[in-house]
Amino acid sequence: SLSCKDKIVELLKTHDLEDLKGRNIPLTACTIDAESPLLNDKAKTLYQSITGSLLYIMRAARPECAYAVQISTKKQTLPS
Repeated sequence: SLSCKDKIVELLKTHDLEDLKGRNIPLTACTIDAESPLLNDKAKTLYQSITGSLLYIMRAARPECAYAVQISTKKQTLPS
């Protein structure tokens, strides 16, 4: 469907995030801590998989999520 509900539910189930609590929209301005430790290779791959799915959902049907997804993907090559 246009809302990508099935894709969102699949993403949450796949990564055991079904109990995640929602956030208010719009998000408040946030910064990424440059001193955060880098993720190991396994965690980095998981992070990139989740953010890739979020990019798909955002482009397909949920443009209101663009800011949150952009913040999440900002340090894609060196996630911390």
